[in-house]
Amino acid sequence: MTKSKQSKTKRKSGITTQDISVALSKKEFSRKTKSLLKSEKLCDIKCSILYGLGIAGVLTVAFTAPGAVLMFRGLGRQKQYIFGPPDPKLKAKLKEALYKLKKQRLVEITRMKGTEVELKITQKGKERILRFELEKLKILKPNKWDGKWRVVIFDIPEKKKLGREVLREKLKDLGFVRLQNSVFIYPYECEDEIDFIKKIFGLSPFVKYLVTESFQGDFYLRRHFFGI
Repeated sequence: MTKSKQSKTKRKSGITTQDISVALSKKEFSRKTKSLLKSEKLCDIKCSILYGLGIAGVLTVAFTAPGAVLMFRGLGRQKQYIFGPPDPKLKAKLKEALYKLKKQRLVEITRMKGTEVELKITQKGKERILRFELEKLKILKPNKWDGKWRVVIFDIPEKKKLGREVLREKLKDLGFVRLQNSVFIYPYECEDEIDFIKKIFGLSPFVKYLVTESFQGDFYLRRHFFGI
């Protein structure tokens, strides 16, 4: 393999809202949150709260008369109004959703003065969002190939067996070709997507991302990906 380079990106330990936004933009979070909150299904309401917290970090919920719910981003004078579901029937379902999220340790709930409660997403909650997005993760293909190959190499210990198997299966699902048992190759840029997977399962020390312009015997890969 020639002209290869290894990614030097260093990421901090622990999952942050920036990690979540790798797969989901703020605009998409807002759209998804509002859409799910309109649903009558409890699981959708729970997801909407998690997605909202995923990008905001902290949300304030006010249960106001006659049963309407107002939601804000931030606290105190920094609070920004997001939206208020007009259906008062949602109040009971929202309370039930908050109870279940707290029981599952996905959010922390602190009662404030009056009718307001403060919601904070936990580390477990962030991981849950990332797992949701992992299932839908796709690599965007450019109109023209830049002539470079992306190679993922990993040597993951047995204690990380689950992450190793998920990584291997996700690489296959994304369209990578296996060169060896722990070496996969793909023609398009996908460093963010690989970082995303590594972050979820704590695999950063064990997975390397390389970029190479050519290597001996790549003709069969060109045939596989491009039919040439």
